[in-house]
Amino acid sequence: MLPKLFKDHYQKFPKEQAKALEKTAQQVLDLLKGSTMAMAWGMPTFYIGKDMVCHVEGFKNHNSYFPHSGEVIEACEKELAKYEITKGSVHFDLEKPLNKALLTKMIRVRVDQINQSYPKKNGEYIQYHKNGHMKVSGKYKSGLEHGKWEWFCPGGLTMHTGEYKNGKKVGLWINYNKLGKITSQKQY
Repeated sequence: MLPKLFKDHYQKFPKEQAKALEKTAQQVLDLLKGSTMAMAWGMPTFYIGKDMVCHVEGFKNHNSYFPHSGEVIEACEKELAKYEITKGSVHFDLEKPLNKALLTKMIRVRVDQINQSYPKKNGEYIQYHKNGHMKVSGKYKSGLEHGKWEWFCPGGLTMHTGEYKNGKKVGLWINYNKLGKITSQKQY
């Protein structure tokens, strides 16, 4: 369910436009169950972890979807042929939500792009499932796994935890079942 902050924001638009914006934002939330939502640059915004995925905003003559990356627009060029696009946004009808198949593709392209942006220079490594829930989190040091690592199922529950020291498993490694209960442990 969309947060009150988003709903209140969209209510400043005419009724049918507000419905189209809310429906589009709800579709984003349905596709990105692991996302968080906040206002950024004055617009309703969806994040996975610290990474921005998109904004959904209304204007006087159109509604816009901002995929937060021009590369997303390039990757969906064929599907976007009937839409007005700018370098950083896709305009859609004032009174109709954005096409769900197109929205799905743009979100998947963006999640893949975010995944490809890791590891960061500081060694941080994160990967996300297509639904926005974290898939794996850890750190690299000198190109080797180092420190605490965690793996998660698409629903968000932890599957495995463990620690590396300079690329080698150390300490206690734990596996969990689909209900989050420990199934096995191994000391390294």
